Amino acid sequence: QYEKGNLIFKLVTIDGVHCQFDVKTGQIIQKEEEKNAQSQEVINAIHLAGKCLIDNKIQLDNYKLIKAENLYINNSKYIGPDNWYVVFKSKNLIPDSNDCPIGMGGEIFIEVDVKNTKAKILGYGE
Repeated sequence: QYEKGNLIFKLVTIDGVHCQFDVKTGQIIQKEEEKNAQSQEVINAIHLAGKCLIDNKIQLDNYKLIKAENLYINNSKYIGPDNWYVVFKSKNLIPDSNDCPIGMGGEIFIEVDVKNTKAKILGYGE
């Protein structure tokens, strides 16, 4: 959430930490931890997706989480609210600087059902 007049940016990280900081200085004004259901759900989804990679003999250390999305559309069908779409990308296709383009492909697309603690690989980026 961004307050225009005050240049204060408010955010909640996936681990449930609420933080406010001054956009101009980058100084943290307020930080407080609050575990909420949504934060815990996305953490569970990411954990199950990572476990799915490991169970499929994929080295998790070689991939970076690039997306975790709830309430998504798959083949024109609404999927949710217990399902998450999680995407990992091969780290060797992600440049170290903003000056280089991101490599094509190398993604692993995973569907996670947090209610039933299940995850499956939907496909791979080419």
